[in-house]
Amino acid sequence: MKTDEKMAPECPHFGFCGGCSYQDIPYEVQVAEKSAVLEKMIGRAVEVVPSPVAYGYRNRMDFVCAFGRTGFRMRKRYKEVVDLTDCKLLPTRFLPLFLKLKAAIKEHGIETYDYLTHKGYLRYLIFRVAANTDGMLVSFVTASEDEKILPLIEIAAKEASSVHWLVHEGLADLSFGRIHRTFNEPFITEKIGDISFMIGPNTFFQNNGYLCSKLFDEAKQYVQGRVLDLFCGTGAISLYIASNADTVYGVELVDESIVLAKENARRNGIWNVSFSTADVGEWLKTQRGCRDYDTVVVDPPRIGLGGKICRRLCRMEMERIVYVSCNPATLRDDIQFLSEKFELVSIKGFDMFPQTPHVECVALLVKKKGID
Repeated sequence: MKTDEKMAPECPHFGFCGGCSYQDIPYEVQVAEKSAVLEKMIGRAVEVVPSPVAYGYRNRMDFVCAFGRTGFRMRKRYKEVVDLTDCKLLPTRFLPLFLKLKAAIKEHGIETYDYLTHKGYLRYLIFRVAANTDGMLVSFVTASEDEKILPLIEIAAKEASSVHWLVHEGLADLSFGRIHRTFNEPFITEKIGDISFMIGPNTFFQNNGYLCSKLFDEAKQYVQGRVLDLFCGTGAISLYIASNADTVYGVELVDESIVLAKENARRNGIWNVSFSTADVGEWLKTQRGCRDYDTVVVDPPRIGLGGKICRRLCRMEMERIVYVSCNPATLRDDIQFLSEKFELVSIKGFDMFPQTPHVECVALLVKKKGID
């Protein structure tokens, strides 16, 4: 981003930490620039809805534990880690516990992980903090089941409502793992609008709870009839839009998420939704020429849908696609793939990621006239 309007960043680590890059730019300028970038990328004017809060908005942060440090990788230098004493993107209530755990890592001589040589023990320290409830979840990801982590878990369990010990023994650099042990509650609860959602250690949820309801409202206004929700996660969008639909059927690969989606539906008393664990691409293979749905909602990961899934969607008979995207570049590419059968009718941006270059979008694509 290029601007002459610079300001003093709030975080002492800004400029070194790779977590955010826009703190020296006024927030209204960030939003305007994101709108300009989307307009250039999509080829039409795109409104970007600002976040109600520019700091302390993230509900999840994964701190890497490596080389004796706990923090984020240094900007543009993957082999180095910035040892953090603060993070302005998470709500401030996480900080006292974060600092206690950082000190305890050194006090108890707990070895961090070297992701270059694939040696060591403690890989990640993860916080999940709900925006609209007091829930706080802490996860520790270790490379083995050695119980050296237990003193840290004891500290976390005194303050966090949900604590998890995850084990990831592979070589891939992942901040996820199989749940080895759980302490206190198995999940935290976030509330978006009138609906409560359970969130576990390995499940996806929109990162900005302060803006989430506006994004979901944008998607909800476009759904009608029988709805298919692909990449449904824990059922957040499925449940939120259910009151506008006859039925909603959600598909998601991660079984842990589907378990929570079903429980979220039960707890909220929403009975016109159902869910299935399946790979979206494989599941769509069975839906050639399907006429079971009027609206398809997609919320894929950053890699987008890709040509194969887009082609399979084009073989279906729904009238509209509501596309929720965290990556405008792959959204643009997928819109091009889908243009064989669908035209872009509307698109709006949501600044779910202040202080960073990222932006979320909701796009409505409608079947072209004259195409069966």
